Amino acid sequence: MKQLLERTKGNRFINSSPFFNLEIELENHGWHPNLSAGEAEAILSDKAAYTYLIRLDEMQKGFYVSFVSPNGFIQHGHFDLIDPIYGMFRNFCTPHVGSLKKVLNDLMYHSFAKAVPLAA
Repeated sequence: MKQLLERTKGNRFINSSPFFNLEIELENHGWHPNLSAGEAEAILSDKAAYTYLIRLDEMQKGFYVSFVSPNGFIQHGHFDLIDPIYGMFRNFCTPHVGSLKKVLNDLMYHSFAKAVPLAA
């Protein structure tokens, strides 16, 4: 995580922001930083649809949400943190400010209301 933070704008740490705290946001959304895609799939394989977790990508430059789709398959959606001060995220070309929920909603087929984060 520290490497990810060091690559962010101005090398500022997230906890210095009065606007947004990435650590809290991640912990509220099933944060499992040390899982690979295969490990995430194994953990989620017997869970209900829209159960999800967030993990670092393999290069530690962004994040994945791994979730159980309605058909039972495990899917992985990538997103990046653009600005840790204001909580700006991007998945492909859509930026979202201030809420990880917005990104997760896009990546999970606009079904975030049904989503359940997997406890750490």
